[in-house]
Amino acid sequence: MAGTKHDELDALRADLRKAREPKRRRAPAPQAKEPDPVATDTSATAELQKQLKDLEEVLSEYAESAEDIIAKHPLVAVGAAFVLGIAIGRLFGRD
Repeated sequence: MAGTKHDELDALRADLRKAREPKRRRAPAPQAKEPDPVATDTSATAELQKQLKDLEEVLSEYAESAEDIIAKHPLVAVGAAFVLGIAIGRLFGRD
């Protein structure tokens, strides 16, 4: 009977040591490979640069068109600018 109590105490001490040991964590399971954010960023940057270049071309075409119209009809252009200035002044003017 004395032997069994010592065996139980030894078992309890072993359990206590086991409980005090830091628990080992399992390595996380490999996950599906996510897209590289740097690679995604460079493709997004390239797309943005392409869109900005297209916008620049369209705006320069509109500017050339406006210059041609102003060159052909200078008095109409000055009159339109004057009327537009008065309209903006009335909208944002002080009361």
